[in-house]
Amino acid sequence: RKWDAFARGGLNDEDLHEWRKQVKYLWYHLRILRPCWSDMLCDLANSLQDLSDSLRDDRGLAELRFFLGDESFVLTGLIDRRRAELRPTVRSLGQRVYAKEPALFAAHIADHWRAWRQSFPH
Repeated sequence: RKWDAFARGGLNDEDLHEWRKQVKYLWYHLRILRPCWSDMLCDLANSLQDLSDSLRDDRGLAELRFFLGDESFVLTGLIDRRRAELRPTVRSLGQRVYAKEPALFAAHIADHWRAWRQSFPH
């Protein structure tokens, strides 16, 4: 899992980009389930959006750094510092979003879906 690899410090720039795409997909899927949201799912969706935004910022900085190469030591130093500042935010959001194992997370979502569906008369 991308979160586990990130927590161990084992993701390169492309891995972080792929992780962001997966975060966005999960966020989009949760938005489809908006009618059955509890406060917990709303908080999770907000955390996913924040995580996606932080990973997007990191990606943009990585691309800028690659483009600059070694042309500007000052700018690359600022870029590296900002990326390092983003890491604790990404780590915190990742811990929150991926607190449950995938099977437990899926079961939790299914429970919300069933409860919502049962609220309608058949």
